[in-house]
Amino acid sequence: MTFDRPHFYLTFGGTLYPLASGHEQWQTGLHFAADIAHTESDFLDAQGAISTNDILADVTKLIKGTYGFNCNWSNVVTVDWVKLAVKKTNGEYAGAAKVSEQAPQGGGAGAYAVAPQLAAVVSFWSGTNFGKANRGRMYLPVPYTFTTSLSVNDPRATRTQADDLRDSVKAAIHDIAGEVSTIGLPTYPAIMSSLGTGTTKAILNISAGRVVDTMRSRRTSLEEDPAWVAYS
Repeated sequence: MTFDRPHFYLTFGGTLYPLASGHEQWQTGLHFAADIAHTESDFLDAQGAISTNDILADVTKLIKGTYGFNCNWSNVVTVDWVKLAVKKTNGEYAGAAKVSEQAPQGGGAGAYAVAPQLAAVVSFWSGTNFGKANRGRMYLPVPYTFTTSLSVNDPRATRTQADDLRDSVKAAIHDIAGEVSTIGLPTYPAIMSSLGTGTTKAILNISAGRVVDTMRSRRTSLEEDPAWVAYS
């Protein structure tokens, strides 16, 4: 494993169905890159100035549905923690990760009966189709609003619901990126490949799929029907 530069790796997550022993967990994450000239020491210095408490508040805002766009999650989906780590080019942590935790805070909608193994997906695209690090994905618990449209005729979210998920996550990433980027170390959300000597490309476009499913191998043959918009 070789990345072409050190970078931040942000992960966050929580519990699914906390009253059922809390053993079902969810988590997802994002890479934040900077100019290739920046060193591990630059990232470690910047890490100290970044508030993971503020990032935790942004993630909680997303799951509670307070970004708007008619996208919210059930109260059985909780946000418990965020972790910001500096990664070396070999993929190992450089120093200790910075972690913030809170008492679990659930989404703003009522309970729903969706298996905790299911997920919705938000996709990222660099804007190019050749080479590496062109596309990435973020898996999230199924939004409450998705469950209102699944039927035997079309077991997918509507196009509008998928777009609402996309726009909510886009707004959250903008806020999170503002927390991670500092004056001394400007960073940006990135798609990163560790193949070969490593490749890094900025996220330029974002979409969300309509399929509620588990395995990526199944998703390749299902009609996610993404609608891409610029991440800007």
